[in-house]
Amino acid sequence: MADGKSIWVGKDEHHGVRAEPRKDLKPPPHWRLEAVAATRRPRSLTVGGDRRRAVFIEDGGDTSDVWTLDLDGRDPPERLTTGRDPMPFLEDAEPRLSPDGATVAYVDGEHVCLVPLAGGPPRRLTKASNPVWAGNDRLIVEVERDDTTRLAVVSTGDAWPRRLASGHEDLDAHGDEGQAAVSPDGR
Repeated sequence: MADGKSIWVGKDEHHGVRAEPRKDLKPPPHWRLEAVAATRRPRSLTVGGDRRRAVFIEDGGDTSDVWTLDLDGRDPPERLTTGRDPMPFLEDAEPRLSPDGATVAYVDGEHVCLVPLAGGPPRRLTKASNPVWAGNDRLIVEVERDDTTRLAVVSTGDAWPRRLASGHEDLDAHGDEGQAAVSPDGR
């Protein structure tokens, strides 16, 4: 700062710098945008509490399915869902393995769904997002109503969400709640 004025070094650039086309370098003849979009891409890996299994989402083509992976390397990955619609990466929640390793919670569209790791069809639990296990039979989820997000507890046997925080004390009563984390003792 000189004489109370800001000094700007460089130039203001927005959206990156455009690269000039290279006439000497052509893309490979087999390269097509459709081929790149159809390439399988694993993401959102979460490891189970026993550190023996993990779950992840694999995008590819027109699906974005949930898979399980044996971290011991003895078994190949197994697909748990089929035909799950793709979601933008930043809007999609990570799949979560239950503490006992028997069930995976994931989001499909606007619903939290459960699928048994041993196999079987998934089932919709409730209209919510971002599930976090709080024991083997309860989840903390984010419920959006009237442009506000609240944390709720939902049982795997009773899909009716119950509000997690009933009082706000010094916090803004109209603020959003989210990104749940469960204490090690589960309380």
